Amino acid sequence: MKKIIFNAFCLCVFFMTITCSYAQSEYIPLLKINNQWNVLRRDANPYLNYTEIFKIDKDTVISGKSCKRIMKSTDSSSNAIYSFAYYMYEDTLTKKIYTLDNNFNQKLYFDFSVNTGDTLVLYCPYHSLVSCDTFYVNQTDTFNIGGLYRKRVSTIFKIAGISIQADDWYEGIGTLKGLHYGGYPPYTGQLMKLLCFKNNNLLIFENTGSYNCYYTNVGINETEIQQYSVYPNPVSDNLYIKSSQNKDFYLQIFDIDGRLVFNQNLIEQNNTVSISNFNRGIYYVVIYNKTNKIFTKKISKF
Repeated sequence: MKKIIFNAFCLCVFFMTITCSYAQSEYIPLLKINNQWNVLRRDANPYLNYTEIFKIDKDTVISGKSCKRIMKSTDSSSNAIYSFAYYMYEDTLTKKIYTLDNNFNQKLYFDFSVNTGDTLVLYCPYHSLVSCDTFYVNQTDTFNIGGLYRKRVSTIFKIAGISIQADDWYEGIGTLKGLHYGGYPPYTGQLMKLLCFKNNNLLIFENTGSYNCYYTNVGINETEIQQYSVYPNPVSDNLYIKSSQNKDFYLQIFDIDGRLVFNQNLIEQNNTVSISNFNRGIYYVVIYNKTNKIFTKKISKF
């Protein structure tokens, strides 16, 4: 009897081991509804730091395939204005992720089936949805994020015969630049850094010192906000932007769909912006200092 019990115990342990091993190696999809990537973005000209957010909001059938719609925002957590960015498609059987170009053609963006030594031609939406290059896989391993062991793929690409380290890909997350900026290095002065990754507002991954997922939540106080005024509202022809201090600042205006319709560096305390050629509707005025977004106001154009 003891031998039978022992054998049954061993058999149970064996199947539990197989099950756990399978669970560890099961592919973790990247594209899920309500996935959200918060990225610290720094532009070189003008020099601005802000939070950029990418999220998946719904499935869309394109050419008979279930694609995910990627939305983008450059606004704060409480005042997000999202606009369409692009579509992506994931084949969970082949472990490949594609970006759709402007003609809805599939372009390979990630491939988690690769092994060390493989060569890939990849497509980068960061470069205006047209660029692609050859990448080389120099290492694959696993990495524990959010309690799951995810495959990690390290890649390089070559310029003039010189090997340059590209990004590490993390299964189910993307890269540490977020979903959108994988592959190529930023231009001089630029920065893209994944602050955090969420699904259904559940935090899966957070970089150390990531400002609680929103860069623009830091260093902005009420006194600084009160230094700016935007009027009249509603407005017909001229919008007036007044600063109480003689400091340079940067102005952007977005329409209701999140499209940028105006941007300009301003150096005067009293400024006039003509919006007479804008269509009637709702717009968002956003003001930045050298490092942060510090002021947002909704206006009506009639």
